[in-house]
Amino acid sequence: MQNGSSMSYAKDYETSLIYINSADKTPSSVSSTNFSISFGSVGPALSHVKKLTFSSFTTNNLYYNVGSYNNTLGLYYRQISPPGPSVPAYIIVPPNYYNATDLAAMIQLTGRANIPALPNMTCTFDKTTYKFTLTSGDANFYLIIAPVILNGGFAARLEGALAWNMGFSSLPSQEDTSITAPSIPSLNIQNVYIYSSKLAPIKGYRSNNQLSSNQTNLLLSVPLNTTCYGATVNWLSVGGSNQRGDTIYSADNQLDQIDFKLCDQYGNVLESQPNNNVYMEFIVHY
Repeated sequence: MQNGSSMSYAKDYETSLIYINSADKTPSSVSSTNFSISFGSVGPALSHVKKLTFSSFTTNNLYYNVGSYNNTLGLYYRQISPPGPSVPAYIIVPPNYYNATDLAAMIQLTGRANIPALPNMTCTFDKTTYKFTLTSGDANFYLIIAPVILNGGFAARLEGALAWNMGFSSLPSQEDTSITAPSIPSLNIQNVYIYSSKLAPIKGYRSNNQLSSNQTNLLLSVPLNTTCYGATVNWLSVGGSNQRGDTIYSADNQLDQIDFKLCDQYGNVLESQPNNNVYMEFIVHY
C-alpha cells in the first residue's frame, strides 16, 4: 500500500516448455532452415505468452559453404594475339560443402566443361601459401576474375560471393594468364543466425534492458566455425557467454504458428544435406 492505494507488483508467471523439431514443419515450409511450425490447438501456454527464454539449439553441421546463393564464379577471358574482345564466362559450382582442395578441383572440372575456349584452364590450391590460383591454361589467353554478386540482400557487398570466399578480395582482378588470390580463403560459415518474426518482433527486448538483437527479428546466433563439418552443434543456455536474456513482449504473444529462418553471416538462408533437422527448446512464461 502507498497513500491508501494498491501498487501493482510483477506476478510469477506460469511456465511451459516448447520443443521444436523442423521435421514437423508445415507443408508450405521451404526447407529445414526456412520453415514454420503450426500448433493445432492453442492453450494458455501458447496464447498468452508474456516472456520467452531460448533454452537450447541442436543440429548437425551439414550446412553447405557453397550454396545456390554464392556458387557462381565470374570470369572474362581475352585472346592476346590477334587481340580479341573480353568474353564473359561463368563457372557454376554445384551446392555442397567443399574444402579448399575439393573446391579447386570442382572449379577446374566445371570450367573446362563449360568454357570451350579454355579446355586446359586450371584452378589449384597451394597448401603452403593457402591461396587459390586460376590459369587460362593457354599462353594466348588472359583471364580476369569479375565480381558476381548473387546474394540480393547484400547487393552492395562482395563479401560472401564465391570469388571473395576464395580470397579474391579485390575485384575485378588484373588480367593475366595466371591469377593468384591476394588473400587466404574464408570458406567456413562463421555462425548460424536464427530469425523469427513471431518470436523476435521489432519491439522485443531482453531482460537486461538491451535490444533483443541488432538486426530485425534476430533471435539468436550460434557459433558454427568451432564445430567440424558433420559433427553435432549443441548450444545450451547455461550461463556465462552462452546466456541469453529473455524476450519480453509488450502485449500477449500468440504462438499459433512460429516461423524460423537460419542464415549465414551475410543473410543467406543456409542450405544443407537432406533431412538435417533442427531442434530447439524454449521456455514460455504466461
